[in-house]
Amino acid sequence: MNPRLVVTTPPQPGPPLPLTWEAPRRTGPRSARPLPTRPVEAAALPDPTRLCCSLVKAALEVITGTRQLSQLNAWLLPAALQQVAARAEHARLEGRDLLRQAPGPVRVRRVRCEPEARHAEATVIIEQGERLRAVAVRLVAVRDQWRVGVLQIG
Repeated sequence: MNPRLVVTTPPQPGPPLPLTWEAPRRTGPRSARPLPTRPVEAAALPDPTRLCCSLVKAALEVITGTRQLSQLNAWLLPAALQQVAARAEHARLEGRDLLRQAPGPVRVRRVRCEPEARHAEATVIIEQGERLRAVAVRLVAVRDQWRVGVLQIG
């Protein structure tokens, strides 16, 4: 018996993705080349729910002093990073140790996340010991990844 060879044509590629161009940025005497960027669609981004929970827990750890603020640089936009830094500085100056006020690990009790095309909004209920906190988060799509634009801790 001879094995039978089946020849098929490779699948045809779809239409190319449209590219948009950013205006050149000046970095000195030379202007930088414009970089091609792709429009971000909601389907291209991962589900932000787990990321949102992790970042909220990490932000609370920064405020309580158990994590360095620099560990959140890649995930928070400058405005949100300043909010967390101000909250951590306020807690430090007040002399309050939030870990002593609410002992135990930080646990996510409930999360509701509503992703849109270019942003996602979430509310997270955090439990730390006997204390509950509500956190509002707005995630923004930046270069095909979610970044925290606003973080309000209650």
